[in-house]
Amino acid sequence: MFVFFEIRGINIMTVQERKERNIKRRRRQAAKRNMFILLFTLLMIVIGSIVFGSTFSDAKNDMESEKMYMSIEIEKGDSLWEIAQEYREPGCSTKEYVDELIALNNLSSDNIQEGQHLIVSYYK
Repeated sequence: MFVFFEIRGINIMTVQERKERNIKRRRRQAAKRNMFILLFTLLMIVIGSIVFGSTFSDAKNDMESEKMYMSIEIEKGDSLWEIAQEYREPGCSTKEYVDELIALNNLSSDNIQEGQHLIVSYYK
């Protein structure tokens, strides 16, 4: 058994105790380093979410703010489904837009007549 004396005071320690102390110190340092990496990663995720989240929400608000309305006159041979195909928003199904036109114009069905006026929404 080897014994070491330290200058700071009398501290008698065996080689095994010294190794254990060094191992504990290294583990604490590794734990601190891992905690720093974790916190840094979380911070980057939060910052990225804020930046990209606000960009995507601005784009969505821009699309919604450009919804316009106008009145059109029905011509011979027109159908609500053809009008829906022409004026619907990209990504919206024709069926959804027909339902919107029916509700917007207080129609009881999808039957329309020549000379009738409809309010349609469109996106600029």
